[in-house]
Formats: sequence, structure tokens, C-alpha cells
Amino acid sequence: MHVTAIFDVLSHWCLAAWPAFESARNELGKENAELRLAPILNGFPMGVPAQAERWFYQRGSRAYATSFRADWYEDERTTTLWANAAVYAASLLGADLAQTAHGVMTAAMRNGELLGRRTVAIDVAARISNTDREAIAGLIESAAVGKFLNDANAELARWQCDERPSWRLENSNGDWITLKGVWQAETIRSCLSALAADERAYAQAGAPPF
Repeated sequence: MHVTAIFDVLSHWCLAAWPAFESARNELGKENAELRLAPILNGFPMGVPAQAERWFYQRGSRAYATSFRADWYEDERTTTLWANAAVYAASLLGADLAQTAHGVMTAAMRNGELLGRRTVAIDVAARISNTDREAIAGLIESAAVGKFLNDANAELARWQCDERPSWRLENSNGDWITLKGVWQAETIRSCLSALAADERAYAQAGAPPF
């Protein structure tokens, strides 16, 4: 059984979905719960006023019943590129990708740090991951980081998904479920349970007698 979750570390829906990702990791093990990072709009400026972004957060809070801060989003030029890139750069230097991603999410949307800025993204990722700031700065615009982020956006497109979080859950039978925009942990657990039940049934049946 394998789960791939595609997140953006500055998406409030992804922060709301973090318990779902943790639940998958706890059930399947870290090696079978993969986190990928896909910046919104492929990292280009998001192009909406700060007032609009705050409204999106207010609307989201009606669903996930908590309040997150949108301070990181300053104006139409703001991008999620640097935060995602800094997180992955830290992972290339040995930091845990998921732990760093969650720390950056919390810094932005719980603590109000301005993670839309390149310098702040580097500083915060270095602090959270206990990684050298200059090393992250040297990697943040590297080909390796760009490929990781671009590949995740390409994967979203292959899934025909345009929201973060999106998920693909697959068992050893080759059955799979793709979920777009789902954040609820209970939904992920239910899907995993259904796939696991079929996986067990096939394993108990053994190889075909022909």
C-alpha cells in the first residue's frame, strides 16, 4: 500500500489536511506515505489582492473549524515558490521533508511569518530544520529543487487534479483512488481501509490455479 500526497506548504487546506497525512504515515509507515510539493500556479505570482486571500481563509475556516493566518500573503506579487523550494532544499541537506514542511506551514499560518518572501523562507526553513542557512540559499534555485517542484505539478496534471491537497492511494493489487481537495483524515483512513481489505483478500486467495 502506498500513498502519495501532493501539498503546497502555504495552502491552508494542506495545513488542515496535515492530520490526514500523519494518519497515513502512522498506518503505513514513512516509507509508504510520500509527500510531494507543488507550488500553486507553478510558483508564479498568485495575482489576487490580499483581501481576497484572507476571504478564502475565512471561507475555509467554515469547513475545517479553525482559524489560520494569511499574513504571509502580502499582495498580488506573492508566490508560494520560495517556501516550497526552501523546504525541499533543506531536505536535500538531510532534513526530514515532512517535518520541515509542517514546521514551515505552522510558522506561516499559525505564527504569521512572511513565508512568501525568499529571505524569510530560507531563514525559517533553516531554523526549523537546523540546517545551514547559506546552504539552503545555495540550493533554493537549483535544478534539483526546480525539478522536484515541477515534477509534482506535472503529476497533479496527470491525475487531472488542480487543487492541493490531492492524493493517490494504491494497493498491491493495482487498485487506486485519486482524491482532489480532500483534507479530512477520516476520508483518507476509510479509503485506506477499503484498499487494504481487498489487498488482504487477494493475498489470502493466493495465485490463480491456471
